[in-house]
Amino acid sequence: MAKSNDRESRIQRNKKGLNITPKEKAAAIILKYTIILEYDFVSDLKWYPPNDKYRNNRIKKDAKKCALAALEFIIEQNNVWIMQTEKGNNNYWNEVKKEIQKL
Repeated sequence: MAKSNDRESRIQRNKKGLNITPKEKAAAIILKYTIILEYDFVSDLKWYPPNDKYRNNRIKKDAKKCALAALEFIIEQNNVWIMQTEKGNNNYWNEVKKEIQKL
């Protein structure tokens, strides 16, 4: 139950726009993709029950891939903005990417 409350806390802080660490942001992004993937998981045209170990591991891997793809897009778009305005940097998003890769 504590883990669920911690998750909810991270999501609420993220929604409110409060500063969160790259590690927290990485976890929040992966959580969002995990939730999406958990709703309808089918692999090799076979449905797996919600508590299946293979299913859960596959969802975690796929959520990580989705999160990394989304971050690549964010970093790419941010690079364009940085080049056009000569302001800012991608330090935060690069740290988030490293945290996702660690998970």
